Amino acid sequence: MQPGTLTDRISRGYGSAARMIGAWCDVYRPTTAEQPLNGRNHLMRLSAAFLPLDGRTRAPVTHGHVIWQGVFDAAYTSPGDFIVRNASRPGALDGATFFIAAQQPLLPSLCVRTSATIQAVRSIVSNTAGAADYGGAGALTSTTILSDWPASIVHATGTGLNPLDLPATVAPGSWELLFPTVPGLVLRTNDRISDDIGRSALVTAAELSDLGWRVIAKEIAS
Repeated sequence: MQPGTLTDRISRGYGSAARMIGAWCDVYRPTTAEQPLNGRNHLMRLSAAFLPLDGRTRAPVTHGHVIWQGVFDAAYTSPGDFIVRNASRPGALDGATFFIAAQQPLLPSLCVRTSATIQAVRSIVSNTAGAADYGGAGALTSTTILSDWPASIVHATGTGLNPLDLPATVAPGSWELLFPTVPGLVLRTNDRISDDIGRSALVTAAELSDLGWRVIAKEIAS
């Protein structure tokens, strides 16, 4: 049996399992760095279920569990796609947004459950021309490089940035962010990230791998 045929049959099997145990979800495939869940990025609907990495369902998951095993027909999806599961009923609180981090051959899809919506802003200092060919620093401007992007935020070790630096002031923490590769985006140190509940942080390290972006950011005290 050809590897492609085997992979297709495995995907069909996961699709059949999802129709039995999963829920109908919406799949979005972003093409720009803004509003990935906009209707123009809607790809399709499919049945999907999400299990812990070990596949066991004997106990509920605990805090900090963001990596999941996606059970669905992966023949039509790709890494970087978002899968939105709506709440089963009003007030159920069981809706969620995942992104596909990897679809490795012969294995279930690796998915990350998002917990926030972020935007990223980059500060740019414009150069101004001066007399005798001297240049000077102009006004500081900011440009949005990422907007309305679902991401997973977990607290990493270390401390954040406290501009007051007073002995009695509690320093904020740092974040670890996971989100898929964004078309045309390369994060840089000191890019500012804010989330949908009003927190802000500065990027201190950004790693781009086959699984997407993993970013360490120092939270800024408000």
